[in-house]
Amino acid sequence: MEIFKIKLSNSQENDKYLDFKVIAITVGYVERTFGKLYFSEEVLNKYSQNLKGKPVLIDHIPEVSKIIGVVTNSYYDKDTKGIIAELRISKIGNEKIINLLQLEPRPITDVSIGALIAKEKMQENVYQVNEIEFKEISIVFEGADKNAKIILKEDKMEKEIENLSKENAKLLKELENVKLELEVSRKELENFKQLAQIGKTYKEHLEKEAIRLVKLVEGDTSPLLALLEKADINTLKDIVEQYNIKAKKEYMPSSKKIDDNEPLTSEKLLKMNLKELMELKKQLHFKN
Repeated sequence: MEIFKIKLSNSQENDKYLDFKVIAITVGYVERTFGKLYFSEEVLNKYSQNLKGKPVLIDHIPEVSKIIGVVTNSYYDKDTKGIIAELRISKIGNEKIINLLQLEPRPITDVSIGALIAKEKMQENVYQVNEIEFKEISIVFEGADKNAKIILKEDKMEKEIENLSKENAKLLKELENVKLELEVSRKELENFKQLAQIGKTYKEHLEKEAIRLVKLVEGDTSPLLALLEKADINTLKDIVEQYNIKAKKEYMPSSKKIDDNEPLTSEKLLKMNLKELMELKKQLHFKN
């Protein structure tokens, strides 16, 4: 048995039948010999599932020999504003119609419903449909509802392209958000680098000041000097503060050089500190 490959939207097939979708009827006006029929969204939505289980015919010919399939499902679609019917066509005995469906360009595109309706007159030659009793759906050369079509592959592609466009727009927005986050992170990194540089400069300054003060108070051989290079900022600050106080105490303004012209009295000797006495000793040694 030959397996036909039909390029219909959402189509499925096996060795026995082919499944595909059609737009059975849409909201709007349909021209009839007695006037225009108006199918509202409310009415189509209400009766949409009643098409399920009805036969699929060729050209509305009400004969068993003209039945080629069945409606397996039907529902109202808000985007299409019409009833979508899922058709199943038997491959056995319908090779010709299936071959016509697979031709490109497609010679068969239209479908049409067969139904009993209850209507009321709205105005001259215009009637509102209030009730629908579906009898069948047919594949026809040209249907009364110009929107009632077999759903082609291109329709699906357009929908997929639209969905991809929406997805791409979403991805682009997310990408812009990522770019903004990266820009913020870059600026924060630059700020961190600047702060780090400031911190490094400040540490170097503290280290130099600590070395100067330690040498001033304890001399070049102080064991503390070897530890200053590894000390953190807080430790260096404490050392600078402590040794600054020690240096001020040791080198107070009162510890000035003894004036040779001033008479040396016992009162002056008693007021001198140790550093001043050592300085006096050196001066007396040089005089002798």
